[in-house]
Amino acid sequence: MTAAIQLHCRITLDRPLDVFVEVVSGRTVFAHAGEDSPEGTQVSLYADDQGEPEHRAPSRASVSLPTLVLALDPARSQAWSGVMNSLLNIDNRVDADSSLRELIVHVDHLVRRWRAIESGYRNRAESALRKQDPALAGLISGWPDALAAEFTDAASARFAELQDAPARRLSEPDDEHWASWCARDPDEILGENGGLARLIGDRFELRAGQQDMATAVAKALDRHEHLMCEAGTGIGKSIGYLVPALLHGARQQQRVVVSTHTHTLQAQLIEQDLPLLQRLGYPGRARRLLGRNNYLCRRQLMRAMAQHCTDAESARARFALALWAMTSREGTREEISGHPWFASHWKSHFASIEPCSPHICQRDPVCFVVRARRDAREAQVVVVNHALLMMDVQGDQALIGPAAVLVVDEAHQLPDVATHALSVRIAETSIRVHENLAGDRDRPAALRAVFAVMARGSNEDIADAARTADAALEDFLRAYGSWLDALEAHFLGRLGAHSARPGQHRIHDAAEAFGPVRDLDARLTERGSSLATALATVLGLTGEGISGQNDLSAEREALARLLEYHDELVRQIRFVQDVADEDSVYWVDWAGSGGLRAIVAAPLAVAEPLAGAWDDHYGSVVMTSATLAVEADFMPFAESVGFDRVQRFTETLQVESPFSASEQSRLFSALDLPAPDDPRFAETLANVIAGISRSLVTRMLVLSTSYRLIDQLEPLLREALTGVEFDLFDRGQPVRPEILVQRPHSSRDALIASFRRSRSAVLLATGSFWEGVDFPGEQLEVLVVPRLPFPVPTDPVLEGRTERARRLGRDAFESVSLVDAVLRLKQGVGRLLRTTEDRGVVLLFDQRLQTRSYGVRFLNSLPRLVQFLPGHADMVDETVAFLSERARQ
Repeated sequence: MTAAIQLHCRITLDRPLDVFVEVVSGRTVFAHAGEDSPEGTQVSLYADDQGEPEHRAPSRASVSLPTLVLALDPARSQAWSGVMNSLLNIDNRVDADSSLRELIVHVDHLVRRWRAIESGYRNRAESALRKQDPALAGLISGWPDALAAEFTDAASARFAELQDAPARRLSEPDDEHWASWCARDPDEILGENGGLARLIGDRFELRAGQQDMATAVAKALDRHEHLMCEAGTGIGKSIGYLVPALLHGARQQQRVVVSTHTHTLQAQLIEQDLPLLQRLGYPGRARRLLGRNNYLCRRQLMRAMAQHCTDAESARARFALALWAMTSREGTREEISGHPWFASHWKSHFASIEPCSPHICQRDPVCFVVRARRDAREAQVVVVNHALLMMDVQGDQALIGPAAVLVVDEAHQLPDVATHALSVRIAETSIRVHENLAGDRDRPAALRAVFAVMARGSNEDIADAARTADAALEDFLRAYGSWLDALEAHFLGRLGAHSARPGQHRIHDAAEAFGPVRDLDARLTERGSSLATALATVLGLTGEGISGQNDLSAEREALARLLEYHDELVRQIRFVQDVADEDSVYWVDWAGSGGLRAIVAAPLAVAEPLAGAWDDHYGSVVMTSATLAVEADFMPFAESVGFDRVQRFTETLQVESPFSASEQSRLFSALDLPAPDDPRFAETLANVIAGISRSLVTRMLVLSTSYRLIDQLEPLLREALTGVEFDLFDRGQPVRPEILVQRPHSSRDALIASFRRSRSAVLLATGSFWEGVDFPGEQLEVLVVPRLPFPVPTDPVLEGRTERARRLGRDAFESVSLVDAVLRLKQGVGRLLRTTEDRGVVLLFDQRLQTRSYGVRFLNSLPRLVQFLPGHADMVDETVAFLSERARQ
């Protein structure tokens, strides 16, 4: 039997307590607490998975060390996962000694951070933990007050990334700093001998396209004009628009707003690009502002802490949430979304649609939502996403505020986001705002919280009005529930055998959809009017300054918001009931066995409301993306976002990618390809993919337009690649082609990570992989596009827009479906080349590129000419030859 490696360290305690750390079978790390050692605390590491340690801690107090750090440091669970893996791989005493000492010091830091918190939330969390997980509670409460010097001296830079970074103090820039920045111009910063070149030295690369873009943006801003700029991959467009925008905003002493579609680009702007410009002398502050569901509202935290814990994990989750909420600076869901307890315990607390409560969220400590909006208002640069931008447009800039410049990056996504934002969606969750703003009941027969406060201690008129409003709210909530239940039963009967499948079902006229529930329609309308009248009465009485009434300012504000939201909800209900707007499309969002998800009405065009916002709210608007134009034509995009209706002049610019597509890539198709609906199509596609995978150690991304094709390809590829392996080794194993498959509920981040780790892989993907993913270098060498990415023809919005185009006398296919597909193909092909060193092949399998007249529209939008080979087998040979040749260079 091999002797176990043991490490003993002593910690002086106020009372006897043993803390043991041991590796059992090389898999699990445990921390144990007991009261059996009068000499102090021993910390023991057993790194042998065969030997039996001589000393074991009492099992009654055993606590998993990963659980301990998950509870004490929830915002860095993924970093701690790496630390745990490293600890489990220890194979010598020196590293064991050093690592364990560092680990104990850091856990000590986390325990002390928890103890320093003064809050009722802490007391509730500790109480639940003692009841459901006494071992963990005992370990934390019994942790020594002071570690011995030999431990405190053991802190290492290895754990520095896990320590709390000190809050960055931003001094207010003086007039001299602003004057210095305003005196500069884009060329002075971006030019060959400019500030950027001096700052980054040898890494600087002069980009003519970036300078052209910066010049065009500066010109548009100086003239108070708008600009549409298509900038190819590798231009460096974010710096290209930030430099002139920040110069212009500073000179105008106004703010700059940048809107993106993805969190990835937001993070790049906030963490890389804007700090770079601050190093170059920009004195302003930048903040990122997210939608309210990305922050933990204080009201939601209170609800979470009030919930009953039924088991140890829920108690640990409450403990960790309380600690995170009291120590986080921003309170965003992305800080803890990677935590193992997020989906099961915390996710629901971020899914709130109601506005913040004035009498809860405005008090100290201020709600994370309120704090984020205040910080954004005080910043000179605000980075938002398109969804929040659209909410701001609808709310007359109440969320983000005024700005001299608006830059919309990833602008090709804006039309769809605007359509969603301007849609009406009537669902069961629509009345949660009523329930949350009115508050809960202390007991079943009591008034809701807001009305109870108003009825208590006020004059009799206010008390009576509050009771009437409470009853009216209950009547409306019941009527709303009955109306939705009746609609669900009606559509369940209409759908028949199809009701088990999720889908979107068009509503063409009011009688068809709402005829059978007209009586309930009328009752809902009546109850809605009664509630509005009752709320207005309460607000009127409490606003008259009646002698002797309590201070009801917070309750009045809550009811004012409730009345505003209620009036809008009633308007939306009537809108969907009428089915009368020919510029909108209506449908039922059906959840299959889950029943009625929502009644939806979406606008067929968003140009008119957007055009007014661009001219009225901003000095200039810059729209940019890698894909805005179809064959150099910006008009389809301009019409989709209202740029064809703005009163100011709008300039356009196309900046080509600096990459040499002719040198770095090949685009292949074949003359013998079967049609996409041919039974042989999937087999032909699989043969080509497998042929390349058998010949090369490479990574391939297949961008499908449907899960059905993925389901056909997967078994064919697994059979064709069984037994294939290369004379290369990765982590001691021979390299074999790996098949990765995206499912409807797959984690995109997990698939991306697996794809990057693999030496040889085929990733079958759809939807979200068509854009917003970067696989530079050898991470991606072959991109496969089975079918042209036309939108789903049965999508209600697409159907409605097609019908609208026909009413306007346009070619519906050309103006709707084709434009969308061309731009999407450009986005997909853009996944291949991400740096000047990349090389790769695009394989296009849709024969319609050759057989349909519109094929030339796709071909003209691609970065280089497509080579049509005699047969699909030639696609394998040419791909292997090109990649092999490049590998030898």
